[in-house]
Amino acid sequence: MSGGAPEHQRRQEPHPAQEIERLLADIERLPDPHARAFAEELVRALVALYGEGLRRIVELLTAVESTRRLASAVAPPLLDLLTSDELVASLLLLHDLYPVPLKERVERALEELRPVVQGHGGELVLLSVADGVVSLRLSGSCRGCPASVQYLRQRIEEAVYRAAPDLSGLEIEEGDEEAGTPVRGKTPLPVVFVPRRRGGGGSPAGVGAEEPGTGARGG
Repeated sequence: MSGGAPEHQRRQEPHPAQEIERLLADIERLPDPHARAFAEELVRALVALYGEGLRRIVELLTAVESTRRLASAVAPPLLDLLTSDELVASLLLLHDLYPVPLKERVERALEELRPVVQGHGGELVLLSVADGVVSLRLSGSCRGCPASVQYLRQRIEEAVYRAAPDLSGLEIEEGDEEAGTPVRGKTPLPVVFVPRRRGGGGSPAGVGAEEPGTGARGG
């Protein structure tokens, strides 16, 4: 029987982005400057190749989407199908080709999460999206229950970061607006996979600068 082993091995395989990050680090450590420069140039060429391919895919799907809307066709938006795939979405973000603006993605995530927050007696308000940082306010009777607050903070972080993995950070302002006693707390998100450009090299990145974790610091 060979059913269980391959599945177990697949679960142990690193995320493709982590493997890319490891290989890029190996390139940077090459002792031969000529070999290092050649490898970096190859990486840039590959990134440009699949980046252009993604750009054309988005353009083609956008054109098809417009035609379908004119024909009043009823079907899931094609671009939504693309962005529902985690790997494809990360590549689109990497090349600034993601078809949904950052603020809109965050608003959608909060709208889906709002019934959960209200079920715990809380209210969730989007304050701003600036410089890649989302600021929210969590208020209401849930503030009287530390367990509810902790649970909601975790759900908010997961929902927002899943919708916008290109965020630089998340700020959650906690307090009761009616009482006029806001308590401000900044919550750095655990960075597991941040598809963004590496500084200066123009080469791809799969993992953010921060280490994976679930840290939180109160205000």
